[in-house]
Amino acid sequence: MTAVEAEADQVAPVLMQPTGDLVGSTLPRRWVRPAVPMGDSDCPCGVCGLTPENSLGYAVIAFARYLGLKLIPWQAFVLIHGMELRPDGLPRFRLVLLIVSRQSGKTTLCALLAAFWLFVEQVPLVWGVSAKLSTAKSAWEKAVKLARSDPDLKQLIGSVQTKNGDETLSLVNDCQYKISAANDDAGRGFTVHRLIMDELRRQRSWSAYSAAYSAMRAVPDGQCWAISNAGVADSVVQNTLREQALAQLERDQVDDPIGLFEWSAVGMGPDGGDDVDVADRGAWKASMPSLGYTITERTVLSDLSTDPEPVFLSESLCIPVQSLDAWRTKFAGRWAGTVDPESFAVGQVTIGVDIARDRMSASIGVCGDREDGLTHLEDIETFEDGIEGLQERVIEIAKNQKAPVVLDAYGPAAALVVPLQNAGVKIIGASGNDICAGCVALADAVLANPQTVRTRGRPDLEKAVLNVERLWRGDQFRWKRSDDEGVSVAPLYAVTLAYLHHRKIKKPKARPRIWDF
Repeated sequence: MTAVEAEADQVAPVLMQPTGDLVGSTLPRRWVRPAVPMGDSDCPCGVCGLTPENSLGYAVIAFARYLGLKLIPWQAFVLIHGMELRPDGLPRFRLVLLIVSRQSGKTTLCALLAAFWLFVEQVPLVWGVSAKLSTAKSAWEKAVKLARSDPDLKQLIGSVQTKNGDETLSLVNDCQYKISAANDDAGRGFTVHRLIMDELRRQRSWSAYSAAYSAMRAVPDGQCWAISNAGVADSVVQNTLREQALAQLERDQVDDPIGLFEWSAVGMGPDGGDDVDVADRGAWKASMPSLGYTITERTVLSDLSTDPEPVFLSESLCIPVQSLDAWRTKFAGRWAGTVDPESFAVGQVTIGVDIARDRMSASIGVCGDREDGLTHLEDIETFEDGIEGLQERVIEIAKNQKAPVVLDAYGPAAALVVPLQNAGVKIIGASGNDICAGCVALADAVLANPQTVRTRGRPDLEKAVLNVERLWRGDQFRWKRSDDEGVSVAPLYAVTLAYLHHRKIKKPKARPRIWDF
């Protein structure tokens, strides 16, 4: 590999030249400055002071030149800066968080990194993880193609396993590049030396990230590259790591473990806000570093005309949004208008009970009328670490309020029917069609006029609303259960079930009793 390792400081010959007048920015809008003094540099930024002696990125660029790859300037920049070395030779960043628009060349970058780590550094195990296996497979297949295209690298290949779910590129020295879908088994039981996490925004809980990242724990020079475009409300992992990285930027410490490199239009709206004009070319240049190289202005205009606005904001301008689903964004926005912390019901109420699919969480909700005639919804109690005590609590509330209990007759909560009936509680079993009707009715009421429905803004219900998706059943829908992704919709189901039945109750003229949870 002498040819690869030689002349690692020559960057310019491997860079693409722009072909359009509208050219994306090589520099990200948010990034961690080098720990070394600024100075003359062969880096595309021109001023960083990083050299082949203190950045392994130059060696990766030399490897690209060896393979005949042309890099977009932003790719060279992030390689040099993301692979900065400490004085002891270890990577400065344990985690590189790369946020950049779609179709910017992330797959090529991942394939190049994986091939370099495998063939040049010869680390024992490179692991690629993505929410969708197909995404991780794209980079893996490109790395295999790169290796097979070079006679010297091809000789180093021991085997290529293409079985779906077990894709493995193995070298004759037993070094491997493996991929998997992002789940709580990703990397578990292995010692991972280099980790690539694509589509980080799709990870809605910490289970997959923790499993894969922890697999590097015993590797002093381990490094993870987490790559994505902007997150949405339920992008728990990415949003948290980004917030941590931004806090580190404020402290300006050289020993920070997260290297953030973000190309985005965040803060480019009026008064530094995110209300960005989607047709603003300046916003395009800031968030699309491949603009003028592999992305044309015509392509962006086409995306602008066909993408729903949340999709364009998130995937093209890298601005975080509540949801990529335009309906969900609108529903969540209207639901925010229902919040009244002082709201309470008077008179007869209906209780709804729902248990999550994994039976690890459950919610009790109520629906009733307020004195002003508006509808009050409230998730009065949530069980988050199992459902122990749920049955007794439902019986207590139902008997105290002399209220019926509505539950899904064919779902996990069906197990409560017999014990509740034995306790003298009136049970109303909801069919699938009933539940669809309740979901549609509640959604329509909120979207039509959120002021007619009042909630207290409790966190569990708010979180469920922010993450809910529709599961269509013909022309109707019900809330999609996504408990397996770390988000329980049980609080929303509980109030929906209560709402479903309460709409059918003949309203008395007087409401003598006050209900306040």
